[in-house]
Amino acid sequence: MYGGIYRDVWLIVTDNVFVPEGIHAWAEEWKDQGGHFVTFSDVSAASATVTVRTWVKNSSKESAGVKLITAIVDSKNQIVKSSETSPQSIAAGSVVRFTQQFKVDNPKLWYPWSPYLYNVHSIVYNGDKACDRYSTRIGVRSIQFIRSEGMKCNGTTIKLLGLNRHQTWPFVGHAVPNNQQRRDAELLKEAACNFARCSHYLLDDAFMDACDELGILLWVEIPGWHCCNNDGRPSTDATWRKRHYDETRFMVRTVRTPESPAAIRLTAEPPRLEANGGDFSRVIAEIVDINGTYVPYSSNSIKFEVSGTGTLIGDNPFKAQSGVAMNLVKAQLTAGTITVTATSNGLAAGKTVIEAGQPSTTILDFSPSLFSSSSAAFRHTEVIIRSVSDIIHLKKISAGTVAHITVYDLKGRIVYRQVTRKPVLDLAADAKLPGGTRIVKIKSVAQWTERPHIPE
Repeated sequence: MYGGIYRDVWLIVTDNVFVPEGIHAWAEEWKDQGGHFVTFSDVSAASATVTVRTWVKNSSKESAGVKLITAIVDSKNQIVKSSETSPQSIAAGSVVRFTQQFKVDNPKLWYPWSPYLYNVHSIVYNGDKACDRYSTRIGVRSIQFIRSEGMKCNGTTIKLLGLNRHQTWPFVGHAVPNNQQRRDAELLKEAACNFARCSHYLLDDAFMDACDELGILLWVEIPGWHCCNNDGRPSTDATWRKRHYDETRFMVRTVRTPESPAAIRLTAEPPRLEANGGDFSRVIAEIVDINGTYVPYSSNSIKFEVSGTGTLIGDNPFKAQSGVAMNLVKAQLTAGTITVTATSNGLAAGKTVIEAGQPSTTILDFSPSLFSSSSAAFRHTEVIIRSVSDIIHLKKISAGTVAHITVYDLKGRIVYRQVTRKPVLDLAADAKLPGGTRIVKIKSVAQWTERPHIPE
């Protein structure tokens, strides 16, 4: 263990009207924020929307008429966009949040291989007097994690390659100077890392700033990992949880995170289906704040509703896990649109539309009503195989002489469909599926003890 002060210490002197820091100012209260909170939306190579929220505090004994001028500046110190707010009265001892939005054309996006950085500068005016200035460095980017595709930065799939990093060094312990903090980040980059998992304490600003400059994404851990279980002593547990909660919020204020849950963002993967009665889409509900930022700690119960030419086939309602709930929607046999709505108490509803187009292969309707023979049998069976090289004996999934076989890949896509009388199913030979196909699901949709009459 190491004690004492081992990082930079700053004494900040301000005017009575100023931008407070996002941390330190309201320890254990958390009712207000401070500093800048910058978010990005509609990010592309053509344009990006940058929203800057700035908190201003009036610590004087009188109200103040305050306005804010904010500019986004590029690496050559040229103003890209600027905005001036209307004057706003701030009561004595109060804090007010200013929100300014900028549309940046042709932004230079931040990537791990091209970590371009802008600066946001805000100047606070009390009347006509400039009384404070606050700056934050930003990289314009959007980050997504999609289960089927991986991590995306500005829409580009990226494989994360990284290491864990501790700040301790021989002879100096935690008292690592800023130049060595940066050197650690450089060593990670030289080792071809684009990602670092931080340890269970907040890392030095010098290291995190270097990661921004060098193109390294960070996973910031919670402050501490032990003693969070119930030891049977309620007072000890309550004290631990309270401290852990406050320390986590302190950390979050430093690296910034979403505000309170406010809405549901609904997406469908894929957004287009075939109206074949079997094609389906995963509908993902993400809980977001008022800025559209994902809120990972939420666990709301989400109710899904479907209208149009689709059917909900998953659990409903579905409790969100880590801010995400997922359901499945299956296309019917009629082409059209499928509208999915997700609702939860206290949140704005989310909506997405799935297109169900005409199927690319012929659909055979094998419903029992087509058959007059009393000896016809109808049932559903499934079997999972590991490889298309497996030979499947149809008697394992079909008691009759004719079976309508449908084969799905891991993503739920139909890769083979056939009515067959053969005693065995050889997907490699009959369906000509590539040998690299991994696990597939074979579904016998209908089967009969005698061959049915198929209408023309």
